[in-house]
Amino acid sequence: MEQVAAQIERDFDRLKVNSLAMRAEPPGNRKERLRRLKRWIHANLDPLTEAAKADLNKPALEFRAIEVLCVLNEIRTALRHMEDWATARPVNAPISLIGTKSEIRYEPKGVCLILAPWNFPFVLAVSPLVSALAAGNSVVIKPAESAPRMSSEIARMVSEVFDPAVVSVIEGGIDTSGQLLELPFDHIFFTGSPHVARIVMRAAAAHLTPVTLELGGKSPCIVTRSAKLDEAAKRIVASKFANAGQTCVAPDYLLVDSSIMDALIGRVIFHIHTGFSDTDKLPFIVSEKHYARLQKLVDDSIMDGALAVCGGKGDAGSRCFQPTVLTNVPAGSAIMEEEIFGPILPVLTYTSLEDAIRTINSKPKPLALYIFSGSGSEKERIIRKTSSGGVCVNDCAIQFFHPGLPFGGIGNSGSGRAHGQAGFVTFSNEKSVMNQRHGLTSVSFLYPPYTARKEKLLAKFMKLFYR
Repeated sequence: MEQVAAQIERDFDRLKVNSLAMRAEPPGNRKERLRRLKRWIHANLDPLTEAAKADLNKPALEFRAIEVLCVLNEIRTALRHMEDWATARPVNAPISLIGTKSEIRYEPKGVCLILAPWNFPFVLAVSPLVSALAAGNSVVIKPAESAPRMSSEIARMVSEVFDPAVVSVIEGGIDTSGQLLELPFDHIFFTGSPHVARIVMRAAAAHLTPVTLELGGKSPCIVTRSAKLDEAAKRIVASKFANAGQTCVAPDYLLVDSSIMDALIGRVIFHIHTGFSDTDKLPFIVSEKHYARLQKLVDDSIMDGALAVCGGKGDAGSRCFQPTVLTNVPAGSAIMEEEIFGPILPVLTYTSLEDAIRTINSKPKPLALYIFSGSGSEKERIIRKTSSGGVCVNDCAIQFFHPGLPFGGIGNSGSGRAHGQAGFVTFSNEKSVMNQRHGLTSVSFLYPPYTARKEKLLAKFMKLFYR
């Protein structure tokens, strides 16, 4: 542990010194780092895919389509728009400051820490890295120890692509994360659970370090009677059971109009059998502990009166859990109180849209809200009356892949935003710069001494703001 602590201190000090020099770098340096990263990813697709297979049994197509393509899209977007994002933005002066010229400049924050999770260990480490590098920062990445092969690949990537004074990887477990959090980073980007996020925030508070939290929560999915049922079922199944449900943006539970519940469930089960019947190709649950937690959630729900209309069991030895659909789920059951983070889909019904909205608003604000509906008024009603990090209509999870949409949660599901320009801004200090002209200015009459004449002038001026 002492050796790891010493390495962390050395790496941090080196990055801190170099981060000062990086402030004066031209945009071309940032672009070249991203181009090298892109070339390395293309050249190392096979070992990256093998690592994803070894850690979580991820199918090659799933890994490349979700994780690799998302990172490449972030790099492409940054390369195309970085200079525009970094350009100082002029701001018009208010009437009270006529004569001044102001602008907002985007400067790098400094040394940033990225704490990545195990469920999508490549994209959730490298995507924020792209934003941090585009903004001109130096970075420490702590990959997930629960995905050891991918952690090693990320470490190899960094060693082969970047100067160690620009990007460093520190591998290790909880103790290592604790040591990193003791350091005065300029920004921390954390993806994980609300429980661990509280630990991260407490540690960051000691240094007043700003934090971005990408969490999760119980993302609801409403299916109204006007939805196209087969299409809705297929898209829900694809997003819910990818990566064995271990996805922060997966729909956590369904709220279905009672008049279409049986028809929808029939199509959901059909698409599960069509797309997820080969157990050899199903991703693993990450650990025995998580597997046991999921099995207990199902067993307790059935004891409470729920019905497993599909799945419900798995193989504890291989940690392969069958895609499971539960109906008749009691509203107060444990499975409706915590994020599932596994291949279990509880289904609740409603008789009026207001009932569904009340159910959503009775829980902490989710990362995502999904709506399947053919009615514009229904969509707007749900969006206006609920709060969530983001909304996706007539599909699930695809909002994560749009670099033009700020991604993040609210309240218990996170804070701050990522991806594209929002990610660039997250890792930047928006510095206000104002230039005052010489000679007489609009604020000169406010200088002492405070005379009766000045009081009258101020009173007349303030009337302009009453209109």
